[in-house]
Amino acid sequence: MGLIQQDALTHDLIKEIFEQSAHEASFDSEGDVYIKGDGIEFPIWVCLDRDKLVKTFTFATMKSDVLFEDAIEFANDLNQLITLPSFSVIYDQYDNLRLWAHYFLPTQYGIDSKTLVSSVRRFSGAFRAGLMKDEFEIFFE
Repeated sequence: MGLIQQDALTHDLIKEIFEQSAHEASFDSEGDVYIKGDGIEFPIWVCLDRDKLVKTFTFATMKSDVLFEDAIEFANDLNQLITLPSFSVIYDQYDNLRLWAHYFLPTQYGIDSKTLVSSVRRFSGAFRAGLMKDEFEIFFE
């Protein structure tokens, strides 16, 4: 598959690209593509935003005794240490703290499937590296 023009990029095509790359890809309840399997170090989601940017994102739920201020400090440290994803902290609908990460891949001039797959793999590995910075298991089990 050659260069994919921005207008041709769809969630269905993204799913197909990852399936052809020997990854497990499925749609979640919101229509985003959920990706896991070999070469993906931490499961992630991929979607298109309204400007047809490819958004990759994932999260990990923190331990229940983690203070919000400590979680924010950890995320800020990760943002200085790891360049690919942007890390942030939010509460989910059950009041659990989550470490979120996202990255946007532009498609204005098109994108090829190899770039898409390698970017998602790097993002997944970078998120996993961020989790590994919790050496003393303060934030995660």
